[in-house]
Amino acid sequence: MTAREQSPRFVWSDAWILLALLYSGGKEGTDLRATIAAADFINHAIPTYDELNGALARLQAARYLERRGRTYRVTPRVLSAYAEIGARRRLVQKELDDLQSFLGVEHSIDSPSSPPNEDQLRAFSRRAYERAVKAYRQAGGSTAGKSG
Repeated sequence: MTAREQSPRFVWSDAWILLALLYSGGKEGTDLRATIAAADFINHAIPTYDELNGALARLQAARYLERRGRTYRVTPRVLSAYAEIGARRRLVQKELDDLQSFLGVEHSIDSPSSPPNEDQLRAFSRRAYERAVKAYRQAGGSTAGKSG
């Protein structure tokens, strides 16, 4: 069963954030700063608050991601799928394409069909996001130089 057969409806940036979670923490888990760093490495851009918050919330709702305190861990189902996808060293774009297929992303969809309900899709606070971006930039990160 693909994620398309379940709710929520995934978008491209969800695959980007999922790959960032895999790169930055895998089964051990990761925090927001490391996820932002990996996302910047992958796409040469810092995800916006809405992209990151929405992705983490949708991935948690689909049970592809677990949160424990400030640590986010992908579930064994995602790790198993990624082990098949990433069995050999490949281009990042190919991994993104495969994760989009895993999530059931429709390629014509650039953003969720309706704005997220802040109460339902709040994976973390805007302040936590701003602190994580600041920590990442202070550590010398960001190939993009700005979010978005």
